Amino acid sequence: MIICGGGNANAGQTCEMMPPHLKHWERFPPMLTYRSRGPGMAATNWGLLVAGANYPNSRTEILFNRRQGWIEGPELSFKIGTTTMVANENEAFIAGGYQGVEMFVLRLKSYDSQWEEIGKLNRVRYKHASVIVGREIWLFGGHEKGTNVVEVFDISTRRSTDLAIFLNSTEGVLHPSAARIT
Repeated sequence: MIICGGGNANAGQTCEMMPPHLKHWERFPPMLTYRSRGPGMAATNWGLLVAGANYPNSRTEILFNRRQGWIEGPELSFKIGTTTMVANENEAFIAGGYQGVEMFVLRLKSYDSQWEEIGKLNRVRYKHASVIVGREIWLFGGHEKGTNVVEVFDISTRRSTDLAIFLNSTEGVLHPSAARIT
Protein backbone atom coordinates (compact mmCIF):
# COMPACT_ATOMS: atom_id res chain seq x y z
CA MET A 1 0.00 0.00 0.00
CA ILE A 2 1.29 3.49 -0.84
CA ILE A 3 -0.03 7.00 -0.21
CA CYS A 4 1.42 10.07 -1.95
CA GLY A 5 0.59 13.76 -1.91
CA GLY A 6 -1.53 15.58 0.58
CA GLY A 7 -3.51 18.68 1.32
CA ASN A 8 -0.91 20.88 2.96
CA ALA A 9 2.56 22.24 2.33
CA ASN A 10 4.23 19.58 4.46
CA ALA A 11 2.65 16.63 2.66
CA GLY A 12 2.47 17.70 -0.97
CA GLN A 13 5.61 15.83 -2.03
CA THR A 14 5.70 13.01 0.48
CA CYS A 15 4.99 9.35 -0.03
CA GLU A 16 4.64 6.64 2.58
CA MET A 17 4.13 2.93 2.19
CA MET A 18 3.05 0.01 4.32
CA PRO A 19 4.59 -3.28 3.18
CA PRO A 20 2.18 -6.21 3.62
CA HIS A 21 4.46 -7.97 6.12
CA LEU A 22 4.81 -4.90 8.37
CA LYS A 23 2.18 -3.10 10.39
CA HIS A 24 3.59 0.41 10.27
CA TRP A 25 4.14 3.10 7.65
CA GLU A 26 7.60 3.66 6.19
CA ARG A 27 9.03 6.70 4.44
CA PHE A 28 9.16 6.51 0.67
CA PRO A 29 11.15 8.67 -1.78
CA PRO A 30 9.54 12.14 -2.06
CA MET A 31 7.98 13.09 -5.39
CA LEU A 32 9.67 15.71 -7.56
CA THR A 33 6.55 17.89 -7.79
CA TYR A 34 4.20 19.25 -5.11
CA ARG A 35 0.86 17.45 -5.50
CA SER A 36 -2.22 18.04 -3.42
CA ARG A 37 -5.90 17.04 -3.49
CA GLY A 38 -6.32 14.55 -6.22
CA PRO A 39 -3.29 13.46 -8.21
CA GLY A 40 -3.95 10.31 -10.22
CA MET A 41 -1.81 7.31 -9.27
CA ALA A 42 -1.61 3.82 -10.74
CA ALA A 43 0.75 0.85 -10.83
CA THR A 44 1.72 -0.97 -14.04
CA ASN A 45 4.11 -3.87 -14.36
CA TRP A 46 6.85 -1.42 -15.40
CA GLY A 47 6.40 1.22 -12.68
CA LEU A 48 4.30 3.36 -10.38
CA LEU A 49 2.96 6.56 -11.99
CA VAL A 50 1.54 9.80 -10.63
CA ALA A 51 0.15 12.78 -12.57
CA GLY A 52 -2.00 15.82 -11.94
CA ALA A 53 -2.89 17.59 -8.70
CA ASN A 54 -5.20 20.24 -7.28
CA TYR A 55 -2.63 22.78 -8.41
CA PRO A 56 -2.68 21.81 -12.07
CA ASN A 57 0.52 20.63 -13.64
CA SER A 58 1.48 18.63 -16.69
CA ARG A 59 4.29 16.49 -15.29
CA THR A 60 4.13 12.72 -14.96
CA GLU A 61 6.47 11.03 -12.50
CA ILE A 62 7.46 7.37 -12.58
CA LEU A 63 8.99 5.20 -9.88
CA PHE A 64 10.85 2.14 -11.18
CA ASN A 65 13.01 1.49 -8.14
CA ARG A 66 12.38 2.68 -4.60
CA ARG A 67 16.09 3.20 -3.91
CA GLN A 68 16.56 5.42 -6.97
CA GLY A 69 13.44 7.52 -6.39
CA TRP A 70 11.05 9.19 -8.80
CA ILE A 71 12.05 10.27 -12.31
CA GLU A 72 10.35 12.63 -14.73
CA GLY A 73 7.98 10.90 -17.12
CA PRO A 74 6.31 12.22 -20.25
CA GLU A 75 4.71 15.64 -20.12
CA LEU A 76 1.02 16.00 -20.78
CA SER A 77 0.20 18.53 -23.51
CA PHE A 78 -1.85 20.51 -20.95
CA LYS A 79 -2.10 21.01 -17.20
CA ILE A 80 -4.51 18.78 -15.30
CA GLY A 81 -5.88 18.66 -11.77
CA THR A 82 -8.11 16.48 -9.56
CA THR A 83 -7.98 13.48 -11.85
CA THR A 84 -7.99 9.70 -11.58
CA MET A 85 -5.59 7.20 -13.08
CA VAL A 86 -6.07 3.45 -13.50
CA ALA A 87 -3.84 0.77 -15.00
CA ASN A 88 -3.90 -2.73 -16.35
CA GLU A 89 -0.64 -4.68 -16.50
CA ASN A 90 0.98 -2.71 -19.30
CA GLU A 91 -0.85 0.60 -19.73
CA ALA A 92 -1.95 3.56 -17.62
CA PHE A 93 -5.08 5.63 -18.25
CA ILE A 94 -6.20 9.08 -17.10
CA ALA A 95 -9.97 9.48 -17.25
CA GLY A 96 -11.27 13.00 -16.75
CA GLY A 97 -9.82 15.70 -14.55
CA TYR A 98 -10.08 19.42 -14.05
CA GLN A 99 -9.17 21.14 -17.28
CA GLY A 100 -12.15 23.28 -18.22
CA VAL A 101 -14.70 21.34 -20.24
CA GLU A 102 -12.44 18.49 -21.33
CA MET A 103 -13.93 14.99 -21.28
CA PHE A 104 -10.82 13.04 -22.24
CA VAL A 105 -9.41 9.58 -21.72
CA LEU A 106 -5.62 9.42 -22.09
CA ARG A 107 -3.37 6.36 -22.41
CA LEU A 108 0.33 5.81 -21.70
CA LYS A 109 1.53 2.56 -23.31
CA SER A 110 4.99 2.46 -21.70
CA TYR A 111 7.38 4.58 -19.67
CA ASP A 112 9.09 5.83 -22.83
CA SER A 113 5.93 6.61 -24.81
CA GLN A 114 3.81 9.78 -24.79
CA TRP A 115 0.32 10.30 -23.42
CA GLU A 116 -2.27 9.98 -26.20
CA GLU A 117 -5.97 10.80 -26.22
CA ILE A 118 -7.94 7.65 -27.01
CA GLY A 119 -11.50 8.85 -26.48
CA LYS A 120 -14.02 11.12 -24.81
CA LEU A 121 -16.29 10.70 -21.83
CA ASN A 122 -19.97 11.59 -22.04
CA ARG A 123 -19.57 14.41 -19.52
CA VAL A 124 -16.98 16.46 -17.64
CA ARG A 125 -15.72 14.55 -14.59
CA TYR A 126 -13.32 15.75 -11.92
CA LYS A 127 -13.20 15.05 -8.19
CA HIS A 128 -14.51 11.62 -9.19
CA ALA A 129 -13.47 7.98 -8.78
CA SER A 130 -12.63 5.27 -11.31
CA VAL A 131 -11.69 1.60 -11.41
CA ILE A 132 -10.59 -0.65 -14.24
CA VAL A 133 -12.38 -3.95 -14.85
CA GLY A 134 -10.87 -5.90 -17.72
CA ARG A 135 -10.84 -3.48 -20.68
CA GLU A 136 -13.38 -1.07 -19.13
CA ILE A 137 -12.89 2.04 -17.00
CA TRP A 138 -15.84 2.56 -14.65
CA LEU A 139 -16.37 6.18 -13.51
CA PHE A 140 -18.36 7.32 -10.47
CA GLY A 141 -19.38 10.75 -9.23
CA GLY A 142 -17.72 14.07 -9.78
CA HIS A 143 -18.09 17.79 -9.25
CA GLU A 144 -20.74 18.64 -11.83
CA LYS A 145 -24.46 17.94 -11.91
CA GLY A 146 -25.15 14.89 -14.04
CA THR A 147 -22.26 12.89 -12.60
CA ASN A 148 -24.63 10.78 -10.53
CA VAL A 149 -24.83 8.31 -13.46
CA VAL A 150 -22.25 5.51 -13.67
CA GLU A 151 -20.29 5.73 -16.90
CA VAL A 152 -18.16 3.00 -18.50
CA PHE A 153 -15.41 3.73 -21.03
CA ASP A 154 -14.47 0.70 -23.16
CA ILE A 155 -10.74 0.81 -23.93
CA SER A 156 -11.09 -1.53 -26.93
CA THR A 157 -13.90 0.34 -28.74
CA ARG A 158 -12.93 3.76 -27.33
CA ARG A 159 -16.56 4.51 -26.51
CA SER A 160 -18.22 5.70 -23.34
CA THR A 161 -21.63 4.42 -22.25
CA ASP A 162 -23.95 5.51 -19.46
CA LEU A 163 -25.34 2.64 -17.41
CA ALA A 164 -28.80 2.59 -15.88
CA ILE A 165 -27.13 2.89 -12.47
CA PHE A 166 -27.61 6.19 -10.65
CA LEU A 167 -25.94 7.33 -7.43
CA ASN A 168 -28.23 8.88 -4.84
CA SER A 169 -27.52 12.53 -5.68
CA THR A 170 -28.64 15.14 -8.18
CA GLU A 171 -25.84 17.57 -7.31
CA GLY A 172 -22.90 15.30 -8.13
CA VAL A 173 -20.99 13.03 -5.77
CA LEU A 174 -17.78 14.79 -4.72
CA HIS A 175 -14.57 12.89 -3.94
CA PRO A 176 -15.99 9.35 -3.94
CA SER A 177 -13.74 6.35 -3.48
CA ALA A 178 -14.00 3.18 -5.53
CA ALA A 179 -12.22 -0.17 -5.46
CA ARG A 180 -12.60 -3.37 -7.39
CA ILE A 181 -13.12 -6.37 -5.11
CA THR A 182 -11.88 -9.69 -6.44
